[in-house]
Amino acid sequence: MKSLRVLACLAVVMALSACGKKESGCSSEAARAAMTDIVHEQLEKAAVAKSKSNDGSRVLDLGKIRSAVQQVAVVLDDIRTDKSDSVTGKADCAATLRLKFPTTVLNDAFSARQKAKLNSVEDLADGKNIDHKDDTFWSTATYHVQPTDDRQKMVAQLDDGATLFDFGAEVIVSSAALNLIDQAQQVEQAQQAQTNAALAEQRAASLAAARAENQLAVQEIKQAWVSLSSPQRVQLLALQRTWARKKDADCLVEAANATANSTGDPGALANDREIARLTCDTREEQARSRELEQVHNADTGNGVAPNQPSY
Repeated sequence: MKSLRVLACLAVVMALSACGKKESGCSSEAARAAMTDIVHEQLEKAAVAKSKSNDGSRVLDLGKIRSAVQQVAVVLDDIRTDKSDSVTGKADCAATLRLKFPTTVLNDAFSARQKAKLNSVEDLADGKNIDHKDDTFWSTATYHVQPTDDRQKMVAQLDDGATLFDFGAEVIVSSAALNLIDQAQQVEQAQQAQTNAALAEQRAASLAAARAENQLAVQEIKQAWVSLSSPQRVQLLALQRTWARKKDADCLVEAANATANSTGDPGALANDREIARLTCDTREEQARSRELEQVHNADTGNGVAPNQPSY
Protein backbone atom coordinates (compact mmCIF):
# COMPACT_ATOMS: atom_id res chain seq x y z
CA MET A 1 0.00 0.00 0.00
CA LYS A 2 2.83 2.38 0.81
CA SER A 3 4.43 1.86 -2.61
CA LEU A 4 1.12 2.58 -4.33
CA ARG A 5 0.77 5.86 -2.41
CA VAL A 6 4.31 6.85 -3.45
CA LEU A 7 3.58 6.12 -7.12
CA ALA A 8 0.34 8.11 -6.96
CA CYS A 9 2.10 11.07 -5.42
CA LEU A 10 4.84 10.89 -8.05
CA ALA A 11 2.23 10.92 -10.83
CA VAL A 12 0.58 13.98 -9.33
CA VAL A 13 3.91 15.79 -9.09
CA MET A 14 4.75 14.98 -12.73
CA ALA A 15 1.33 16.14 -13.89
CA LEU A 16 1.62 19.38 -11.98
CA SER A 17 5.09 19.90 -13.41
CA ALA A 18 3.82 19.33 -16.95
CA CYS A 19 0.92 21.74 -16.42
CA GLY A 20 3.28 24.46 -15.32
CA LYS A 21 5.72 23.95 -18.21
CA LYS A 22 5.42 26.16 -21.30
CA GLU A 23 5.11 24.26 -24.59
CA SER A 24 8.08 24.83 -26.91
CA GLY A 25 9.30 23.81 -30.34
CA CYS A 26 8.35 24.50 -33.95
CA SER A 27 4.91 22.88 -33.68
CA SER A 28 3.90 24.48 -30.39
CA GLU A 29 0.88 26.73 -30.12
CA ALA A 30 3.18 29.46 -28.87
CA ALA A 31 5.33 29.16 -32.00
CA ARG A 32 2.25 29.23 -34.22
CA ALA A 33 0.95 32.32 -32.44
CA ALA A 34 4.33 34.04 -32.78
CA MET A 35 4.41 33.22 -36.49
CA THR A 36 0.88 34.55 -36.96
CA ASP A 37 1.91 37.83 -35.34
CA ILE A 38 5.03 38.23 -37.47
CA VAL A 39 3.19 37.31 -40.68
CA HIS A 40 0.50 39.91 -39.98
CA GLU A 41 3.23 42.42 -39.15
CA GLN A 42 5.10 41.76 -42.41
CA LEU A 43 1.88 41.83 -44.45
CA GLU A 44 0.88 45.17 -42.97
CA LYS A 45 4.35 46.61 -43.54
CA ALA A 46 4.36 45.54 -47.19
CA ALA A 47 0.78 46.72 -47.77
CA VAL A 48 1.42 50.13 -46.22
CA ALA A 49 4.47 50.56 -48.45
CA LYS A 50 2.39 49.69 -51.53
CA SER A 51 -0.40 52.05 -50.49
CA LYS A 52 1.78 55.14 -50.84
CA SER A 53 2.13 57.27 -53.94
CA ASN A 54 5.46 58.08 -55.58
CA ASP A 55 5.91 61.16 -53.40
CA GLY A 56 5.47 59.08 -50.25
CA SER A 57 1.99 60.30 -49.36
CA ARG A 58 -0.59 57.73 -48.30
CA VAL A 59 -3.48 57.31 -50.71
CA LEU A 60 -5.35 54.49 -49.00
CA ASP A 61 -7.06 54.23 -45.62
CA LEU A 62 -4.55 52.77 -43.15
CA GLY A 63 -7.35 51.48 -40.93
CA LYS A 64 -8.89 49.56 -43.79
CA ILE A 65 -5.54 47.98 -44.63
CA ARG A 66 -4.94 46.93 -41.03
CA SER A 67 -8.44 45.50 -40.75
CA ALA A 68 -7.96 43.44 -43.91
CA VAL A 69 -4.57 42.18 -42.71
CA GLN A 70 -5.98 40.98 -39.39
CA GLN A 71 -8.71 39.06 -41.24
CA VAL A 72 -6.13 36.98 -43.11
CA ALA A 73 -5.89 33.57 -41.47
CA VAL A 74 -2.34 32.27 -41.07
CA VAL A 75 -1.97 28.48 -41.18
CA LEU A 76 1.25 26.48 -40.74
CA ASP A 77 1.21 22.97 -42.21
CA ASP A 78 3.82 20.24 -42.62
CA ILE A 79 5.95 21.73 -39.87
CA ARG A 80 9.38 20.24 -39.37
CA THR A 81 12.21 21.00 -37.00
CA ASP A 82 15.57 21.20 -38.75
CA LYS A 83 17.56 22.00 -35.66
CA SER A 84 16.86 22.62 -31.98
CA ASP A 85 18.78 23.61 -28.86
CA SER A 86 17.51 21.99 -25.66
CA VAL A 87 19.27 24.59 -23.51
CA THR A 88 18.04 27.82 -25.14
CA GLY A 89 14.88 26.35 -26.63
CA LYS A 90 15.76 27.87 -30.01
CA ALA A 91 14.61 25.88 -33.02
CA ASP A 92 15.13 26.18 -36.77
CA CYS A 93 11.85 25.40 -38.50
CA ALA A 94 10.34 24.94 -41.96
CA ALA A 95 6.68 24.74 -42.88
CA THR A 96 4.08 25.39 -45.55
CA LEU A 97 2.83 28.90 -44.83
CA ARG A 98 -0.76 29.41 -45.95
CA LEU A 99 -2.64 32.71 -46.19
CA LYS A 100 -6.41 32.33 -46.21
CA PHE A 101 -8.10 35.55 -47.36
CA PRO A 102 -11.68 36.60 -46.52
CA THR A 103 -14.06 36.24 -49.46
CA THR A 104 -14.90 39.95 -49.39
CA VAL A 105 -11.22 40.91 -49.65
CA LEU A 106 -10.63 38.57 -52.59
CA ASN A 107 -13.79 39.68 -54.40
CA ASP A 108 -12.93 43.36 -53.96
CA ALA A 109 -9.36 42.72 -55.11
CA PHE A 110 -10.63 40.86 -58.18
CA SER A 111 -13.02 43.69 -59.09
CA ALA A 112 -10.42 46.39 -58.49
CA ARG A 113 -7.79 44.68 -60.62
CA GLN A 114 -10.29 44.00 -63.40
CA LYS A 115 -11.39 47.64 -63.48
CA ALA A 116 -7.78 48.80 -63.42
CA LYS A 117 -7.00 46.38 -66.29
CA LEU A 118 -4.47 44.44 -64.18
CA ASN A 119 -3.95 40.70 -64.16
CA SER A 120 -6.19 38.64 -61.88
CA VAL A 121 -5.28 37.56 -58.36
CA GLU A 122 -4.75 34.01 -59.60
CA ASP A 123 -2.49 35.16 -62.44
CA LEU A 124 -0.58 37.32 -59.98
CA ALA A 125 -0.01 34.28 -57.76
CA ASP A 126 1.06 32.14 -60.71
CA GLY A 127 3.54 34.80 -61.79
CA LYS A 128 5.15 34.66 -58.35
CA ASN A 129 5.12 30.82 -58.22
CA ILE A 130 2.69 30.82 -55.32
CA ASP A 131 0.41 27.82 -55.02
CA HIS A 132 -3.28 28.48 -54.51
CA LYS A 133 -6.72 26.96 -54.30
CA ASP A 134 -9.94 28.90 -53.79
CA ASP A 135 -9.25 31.50 -51.07
CA THR A 136 -5.92 30.08 -49.85
CA PHE A 137 -2.40 30.81 -51.12
CA TRP A 138 0.78 29.21 -49.87
CA SER A 139 4.53 28.71 -50.18
CA THR A 140 7.34 27.18 -48.13
CA ALA A 141 8.79 29.27 -45.32
CA THR A 142 11.77 28.80 -43.02
CA TYR A 143 11.87 30.49 -39.64
CA HIS A 144 13.33 30.42 -36.11
CA VAL A 145 11.45 30.29 -32.83
CA GLN A 146 12.89 30.85 -29.37
CA PRO A 147 11.33 31.40 -25.95
CA THR A 148 12.12 34.49 -23.94
CA ASP A 149 14.39 34.11 -20.93
CA ASP A 150 11.44 33.76 -18.57
CA ARG A 151 9.89 31.14 -20.89
CA GLN A 152 6.62 33.08 -20.83
CA LYS A 153 6.65 34.08 -24.47
CA MET A 154 7.80 32.72 -27.81
CA VAL A 155 9.39 34.96 -30.42
CA ALA A 156 9.74 34.13 -34.12
CA GLN A 157 11.96 35.31 -36.93
CA LEU A 158 11.35 34.62 -40.61
CA ASP A 159 14.20 33.73 -42.96
CA ASP A 160 12.14 34.10 -46.14
CA GLY A 161 8.58 34.60 -47.32
CA ALA A 162 9.05 38.00 -48.94
CA THR A 163 7.41 36.81 -52.17
CA LEU A 164 4.30 35.57 -50.36
CA PHE A 165 4.06 38.80 -48.34
CA ASP A 166 4.48 40.91 -51.46
CA PHE A 167 1.66 38.97 -53.10
CA GLY A 168 -0.55 39.21 -50.02
CA ALA A 169 0.08 42.94 -49.76
CA GLU A 170 -0.87 43.37 -53.42
CA VAL A 171 -4.18 41.61 -52.80
CA ILE A 172 -4.93 43.70 -49.72
CA VAL A 173 -4.03 46.99 -51.41
CA SER A 174 -6.09 46.06 -54.48
CA SER A 175 -9.07 45.34 -52.24
CA ALA A 176 -8.65 48.60 -50.31
CA ALA A 177 -8.32 50.56 -53.57
CA LEU A 178 -11.68 49.44 -55.02
CA ASN A 179 -13.60 52.50 -53.81
CA LEU A 180 -10.92 54.87 -55.09
CA ILE A 181 -10.91 53.12 -58.47
CA ASP A 182 -14.71 53.36 -58.63
CA GLN A 183 -14.60 57.06 -57.79
CA ALA A 184 -11.86 57.72 -60.34
CA GLN A 185 -13.79 55.85 -63.02
CA GLN A 186 -16.96 57.79 -62.21
CA VAL A 187 -15.05 61.06 -62.61
CA GLU A 188 -13.49 59.78 -65.84
CA GLN A 189 -16.88 58.68 -67.16
CA ALA A 190 -18.38 62.09 -66.34
CA GLN A 191 -15.50 63.84 -68.09
CA GLN A 192 -15.81 61.51 -71.07
CA ALA A 193 -19.54 62.21 -71.25
CA GLN A 194 -18.83 65.93 -71.32
CA THR A 195 -16.19 65.43 -74.00
CA ASN A 196 -18.55 63.27 -76.06
CA ALA A 197 -21.29 65.88 -75.77
CA ALA A 198 -18.90 68.62 -76.86
CA LEU A 199 -17.68 66.50 -79.78
CA ALA A 200 -21.25 65.72 -80.81
CA GLU A 201 -22.10 69.43 -80.72
CA GLN A 202 -18.96 70.20 -82.73
CA ARG A 203 -19.83 67.56 -85.33
CA ALA A 204 -23.39 68.85 -85.58
CA ALA A 205 -22.13 72.41 -86.04
CA SER A 206 -19.60 71.28 -88.67
CA LEU A 207 -22.31 69.39 -90.54
CA ALA A 208 -24.64 72.40 -90.44
CA ALA A 209 -21.85 74.64 -91.77
CA ALA A 210 -21.03 72.16 -94.55
CA ARG A 211 -24.69 72.03 -95.56
CA ALA A 212 -25.00 75.82 -95.56
CA GLU A 213 -21.88 76.21 -97.72
CA ASN A 214 -23.15 73.52 -100.07
CA GLN A 215 -26.52 75.25 -100.43
CA LEU A 216 -24.70 78.47 -101.41
CA ALA A 217 -22.62 76.55 -103.95
CA VAL A 218 -25.78 74.98 -105.41
CA GLN A 219 -27.38 78.41 -105.71
CA GLU A 220 -24.25 79.75 -107.40
CA ILE A 221 -24.20 77.03 -110.05
CA LYS A 222 -27.93 77.42 -110.65
CA GLN A 223 -27.38 81.14 -111.14
CA ALA A 224 -24.45 80.49 -113.47
CA TRP A 225 -26.55 78.03 -115.50
CA VAL A 226 -29.50 80.42 -115.75
CA SER A 227 -27.12 83.18 -116.89
CA LEU A 228 -26.18 81.16 -119.98
CA SER A 229 -27.99 81.80 -123.23
CA SER A 230 -30.47 79.24 -124.45
CA PRO A 231 -28.14 77.98 -127.20
CA GLN A 232 -25.35 77.57 -124.65
CA ARG A 233 -27.59 75.59 -122.30
CA VAL A 234 -28.72 73.32 -125.14
CA GLN A 235 -25.11 72.79 -126.16
CA LEU A 236 -23.91 72.06 -122.61
CA LEU A 237 -26.93 70.16 -121.20
CA ALA A 238 -25.66 66.64 -121.87
CA LEU A 239 -22.19 67.55 -120.65
CA GLN A 240 -23.66 69.17 -117.54
CA ARG A 241 -25.64 66.03 -116.66
CA THR A 242 -22.56 63.87 -117.16
CA TRP A 243 -20.55 66.19 -114.94
CA ALA A 244 -23.22 66.06 -112.19
CA ARG A 245 -23.27 62.22 -112.17
CA LYS A 246 -19.48 62.01 -112.05
CA LYS A 247 -19.30 64.65 -109.33
CA ASP A 248 -21.73 62.71 -107.11
CA ALA A 249 -19.83 59.45 -107.63
CA ASP A 250 -16.42 61.03 -107.06
CA CYS A 251 -17.56 62.74 -103.84
CA LEU A 252 -19.01 59.50 -102.44
CA VAL A 253 -15.66 57.79 -103.05
CA GLU A 254 -13.74 60.71 -101.55
CA ALA A 255 -15.94 60.68 -98.44
CA ALA A 256 -15.52 56.91 -98.02
CA ASN A 257 -11.74 57.19 -98.35
CA ALA A 258 -11.62 60.08 -95.90
CA THR A 259 -13.23 57.95 -93.16
CA ALA A 260 -11.84 54.55 -94.16
CA ASN A 261 -9.55 54.25 -91.12
CA SER A 262 -11.96 55.81 -88.63
CA THR A 263 -13.36 53.75 -85.75
CA GLY A 264 -15.79 54.38 -82.94
CA ASP A 265 -19.37 55.56 -82.83
CA PRO A 266 -21.18 54.67 -86.09
CA GLY A 267 -23.24 57.85 -85.81
CA ALA A 268 -20.11 60.01 -85.58
CA LEU A 269 -18.58 58.13 -88.50
CA ALA A 270 -21.67 58.73 -90.67
CA ASN A 271 -21.60 62.41 -89.65
CA ASP A 272 -17.94 62.76 -90.67
CA ARG A 273 -18.56 60.95 -93.96
CA GLU A 274 -21.42 63.31 -94.83
CA ILE A 275 -19.29 66.35 -94.01
CA ALA A 276 -16.56 65.02 -96.33
CA ARG A 277 -19.12 64.42 -99.09
CA LEU A 278 -20.62 67.88 -98.76
CA THR A 279 -17.18 69.51 -98.71
CA CYS A 280 -16.27 67.71 -101.92
CA ASP A 281 -19.62 68.58 -103.52
CA THR A 282 -19.22 72.26 -102.59
CA ARG A 283 -15.71 72.41 -104.01
CA GLU A 284 -16.82 70.82 -107.31
CA GLU A 285 -19.95 72.99 -107.55
CA GLN A 286 -17.89 76.15 -107.06
CA ALA A 287 -15.33 75.07 -109.66
CA ARG A 288 -18.09 74.29 -112.17
CA SER A 289 -19.78 77.63 -111.50
CA ARG A 290 -16.55 79.43 -112.42
CA GLU A 291 -16.33 77.46 -115.66
CA LEU A 292 -19.94 78.31 -116.59
CA GLU A 293 -19.34 81.96 -115.74
CA GLN A 294 -16.38 81.97 -118.12
CA VAL A 295 -18.61 80.55 -120.87
CA HIS A 296 -21.20 83.26 -120.20
CA ASN A 297 -18.60 86.03 -120.14
CA ALA A 298 -17.05 84.86 -123.40
CA ASP A 299 -20.43 84.83 -125.12
CA THR A 300 -21.22 88.36 -123.99
CA GLY A 301 -17.76 89.68 -124.87
CA ASN A 302 -16.81 90.19 -121.21
CA GLY A 303 -13.96 87.71 -121.30
CA VAL A 304 -11.81 85.33 -123.25
CA ALA A 305 -13.60 82.24 -124.47
CA PRO A 306 -12.38 79.26 -122.43
CA ASN A 307 -12.00 75.73 -123.54
CA GLN A 308 -15.08 73.57 -123.34
CA PRO A 309 -15.95 72.98 -119.66
CA SER A 310 -14.53 69.70 -118.47
CA TYR A 311 -16.16 67.09 -116.30
